[in-house]
Amino acid sequence: MFVKKKPNPVFVGMFVCIILAFLVTLGGFSFLRKQMAKIQPEETKGQTYRAHYAFIVEDSEDEYWNRVYEAAKEEGKKQDIYVEKISDNITENYTAKEYLDIALAEKIDGILLQSSSKSVGEEMDKAMEQGIPVVTMLHDNYSGRRCAFVGVNESSLGETYAKLIQENLSGSKKRILVLLEDGGEMGHNNLAIQVLRKRMPKETIQIKALPVGDDFGTEKIVRECILDDQICPDILVCLSLSSTIYAYEAVVDYSKVGTVKILGAYENDEIRRALDKNIMAATIDIAPETIGQRAIKAIKEYKENGFVNEYQMVEEKVIRGKK
Repeated sequence: MFVKKKPNPVFVGMFVCIILAFLVTLGGFSFLRKQMAKIQPEETKGQTYRAHYAFIVEDSEDEYWNRVYEAAKEEGKKQDIYVEKISDNITENYTAKEYLDIALAEKIDGILLQSSSKSVGEEMDKAMEQGIPVVTMLHDNYSGRRCAFVGVNESSLGETYAKLIQENLSGSKKRILVLLEDGGEMGHNNLAIQVLRKRMPKETIQIKALPVGDDFGTEKIVRECILDDQICPDILVCLSLSSTIYAYEAVVDYSKVGTVKILGAYENDEIRRALDKNIMAATIDIAPETIGQRAIKAIKEYKENGFVNEYQMVEEKVIRGKK
């Protein structure tokens, strides 16, 4: 007599879990799409645009990236393009990868992207396959396809910092500490550091590089380095905006102005004041306005011609303190 086998409860349970996970994910994206559909930014009401681009960065609250976005938005208006920072219209915090998924679901016309994560590669590939040009900004992301990169030449950046260090060296100043900008999985400061090390005489100069993460970690590292006489650097090189600000605040708080020379990154009102007061020796700025404008133009050119200059370097600008 034929006896029907009972299904294995373990396999049945696994199958049910897989189905449930799929439905939850599908439901989540469906909900997101409905939420996005309900949202019409105030500035677009009653207006129509020829194209709609998405602006996606890892830290949408960062001052530097807000300046890039404003420049991109203004350039977009000139070209009849609406540039949307997707994170502004969503109450939850998502990763760059998830914002890319939203942009793809909304069938956006172009994407301006800053991400140091390799996880966005698949979405970059999907966008390019669907005819949605992707431009990476400031530091390149080589984990997926993009039509162009608009940003800094890391080799040139290393050369510029090396020259500034040499300008600020004296007979007694030999210890150099470099605080690396958080490059995530991409490690985008690696080339700059390699070039910098090659330009420094190894026999007399001590160069130490430290990666910094979130603001709390950066502030802690800066404070510890300034307070410890055994490791306190003669020249402190900061490759991020946050580490630059924490560095000049620390030298003021702990009476190290003049003892520790600071070479910073980027520019804002606080940094300009520090330069005017000779708290900082110099800073290197990569103009956010130029990055935003060129990113818009690169996507537009690619869509119109099918090709565009793949590498568009933005020249760094040295701003020195007052002598």
